Amino acid sequence: MFCTNCGKQLPDNSTACPFCNASLKPASAPAAPTQAQQAAPAPAAPVQTQQAAPAPAATAQAQQPAPTMQVATAQAPQQVPAMQAAPKAPAGPGFFKKHAKLLILSGIGLVVLIAAIVAIILIVGFANRIDITKYIDVSTEGYNGYGQVTYSVDTEKILKEVYKVDSAGELSLKDIQSWSYLSNLTFDVDGNVKNASNGDKVVIKIKNLENVQSKSGLRFNGNDTIEYTVEGLEEPKSFSAADIFDASFTGFNGAGCVVLTTKDDSLPFNVSASWSNVYIDDYYSLTLTTSETEGKLSNGDEFKVTIAEDQYTSEYLLSKYGMYIDGKTEAVFTVSGLGEPDTLDIFSLVDIKVSGVDGKATLTYHWNETEVTTGNLVITADDEDSNSFRISSKVRTPENQLTISESDGKATDESDELNYIGSFYINADKTNSISGGDTINIIVTSGYSEFSADEYKPYGLVFSEIAKEMKIDSAELDRYITSAEKLNKDNVNAFADTVSESVKEQVLNNWAYYVHDTYSFICYDQEISSCKPAGSAYFVCSSKKNNTYVLCIPFQCKVKDSELDNEKSVYILMKVSTPLITNNTSEIKFENNNNISFEYIKTLTDVSDNLNRIADGDDSIAEIKLK
Repeated sequence: MFCTNCGKQLPDNSTACPFCNASLKPASAPAAPTQAQQAAPAPAAPVQTQQAAPAPAATAQAQQPAPTMQVATAQAPQQVPAMQAAPKAPAGPGFFKKHAKLLILSGIGLVVLIAAIVAIILIVGFANRIDITKYIDVSTEGYNGYGQVTYSVDTEKILKEVYKVDSAGELSLKDIQSWSYLSNLTFDVDGNVKNASNGDKVVIKIKNLENVQSKSGLRFNGNDTIEYTVEGLEEPKSFSAADIFDASFTGFNGAGCVVLTTKDDSLPFNVSASWSNVYIDDYYSLTLTTSETEGKLSNGDEFKVTIAEDQYTSEYLLSKYGMYIDGKTEAVFTVSGLGEPDTLDIFSLVDIKVSGVDGKATLTYHWNETEVTTGNLVITADDEDSNSFRISSKVRTPENQLTISESDGKATDESDELNYIGSFYINADKTNSISGGDTINIIVTSGYSEFSADEYKPYGLVFSEIAKEMKIDSAELDRYITSAEKLNKDNVNAFADTVSESVKEQVLNNWAYYVHDTYSFICYDQEISSCKPAGSAYFVCSSKKNNTYVLCIPFQCKVKDSELDNEKSVYILMKVSTPLITNNTSEIKFENNNNISFEYIKTLTDVSDNLNRIADGDDSIAEIKLK
C-alpha cells in the first residue's frame, strides 16, 4: 500500500506511516480478481535507488509478507537487498487529489504545446507553398466603356522567387521540366474584357492548376482565382469634321469648288488624304457628307461637312485613342475668294458669212486672227478658214468635285503653262444651197455635244452665247443676170478692168497666132501697151428656155514685138456665160474660169457674126455703150 500523505510504499494493512507518522485507515479486503485480471501479469514496480527504512517493531515485520522485486521496463534490473522490502507507491486517490490541479494544468499545457507544434508545422509547410496568383499581372488600358483588360504571367518574377535564378537558361535539368509545365497555365475569364467600364468585375481562374502541380513537382496553396475590378479608365472624347478640316475655295464665283485641308496637330491620330478620300492612321477610312454643291459655289455661300459614323473605324479610334466620331456636328465654312470667270463672245472673233449665187450660196468661216487672247483665255483656231477651235486658260483650276489636300489649297494657280479647257466646233444646220430668206441656225458644240453657256464656269470660261440665227438677205447674194437693165456703162467698165489681165494673158499665150497669124512663129520682146473694151458690150440670151445669158465684151489690145515696125491692134471677144451681179453693189462677176472664154477676131466688124451665132433669136442681143 502507499501512504496517502507522503506517497511512500508501506506494508499492507499498515495503520501508520513510519515515514511521516500519518494515521492510515486499514484497507478493505480486495475483491476477487476477474479472469482477465488473473491472466494479466502484475506490473513491475519501479526499481528504488534508496534502501527501505527498517521496520519499527518485530510484530509489524512478522505480519508483513516478504516484498517482491519490481523491474522497470526501460532500465536493466538492479539487485535489491534481500532483507529490505521496496516501499509500495502511495495510494492513487490521495496523490492525484493532492496534485490534481497541477496535473490538469500540465495536461492542458501539453495539449496546447502539441497544437502549437502542429500549427507551426502546418504554417511553415503552407508558407512554403506557392501562391501562383501573385505572379499574374492584370491591367486595363483604353477608355471608359471601351477598356481592354489584359492579364499575363510574370515569368521573370517566378524564375527569381520560385526557382531562385535570373533566367530560364540557369535552370537545372530537373527545374527545366517543372518550368515547362508552370509556363503553360491556362485560364478561364468571366467578365467584360474588351469593352470594359470602370467598376466592371472580371474573374480570372486558372484552369489547369492541379495538373501543373502534379507534373511540375511544385506545391501551390490552392488559390487559383483573381477577382479584378476595373478602374481608372478615362472618359472618351468626341471629334467632328471641324476638328479635322480647314477649307479654302478655288475656281470662280458661281462655279467654285472646295479644297478641304487637314489640320496638322489638332488630334492624336494621323489624318491623311488622297483625292477625295480621308484615312485615319493610313488605313481606317472616314466617310464625309457634304452640301453636294461642288462646282456651284458662290462667294458668301455656306459649305457644310460632317463625318458619317462608322462602326469599324469607331471601334479602332475608341480602343486606341479614346475618341469617337461625332456624326451630328457640322463643320460650316463660308465661301470666299472666288474670282469672276471671263465672258467670251466667240462669234465676234470669227467671220461667218453666206456667199454665192442665190439658191446655190454657201456658208464659210474665216478667222481674222488664228490666235486671240482675251482676259485669261487663249482662243486658237485650227486654221483661218476653220470652224474648229480650242480654248486654254492662264489659270489652272480644279475639277468640279471635292478635293482634300494635306497642304494649303489655292483659289487659283497661275503658271506659264496654259491650262487646256476644251476643243469646240461651230456648226450650222445648212451650209450649201442657201437662198435669200433662209434662216440658218448656228451653234457652238464641245466635240459634237451641246453644252450650256456657263458649263465651263469652273474653268473661268462663260460663253456670252453659243447659238445664234442668221437670216439670209437675198440682196447680199449674187444673182444671175437675166436682164440688160442690171447692166450699165459703169459696172461693165469696172468688170472689164478686173478681167483685162486675163485678156492680156490670153494674147501673150497665143501671140504667134493673134499677132502674126501663124502657129510656128517665134518672136521676142512682146509688149502690150493697152487692153481696153472697144466701144460697146453686148448682153446676149443664149437660151430663152433655160433663161441663160452671155455677156460679150470686145477688147482692143495694142501690141508690139521685135518683128513689128509699129504697134498693132488685136481684137479679142471675151464671153462670160451666166454672169452674176450682186444686188447691193451691182458688181458683175462670174462663178469660175469655166464660165469665161475668148475668141480672136480680126476686126470689130466680126463681133456681129459671133453674137448672132450664139444668140437665141434676133431679139436676143442688147448693146451696152461703154464710152
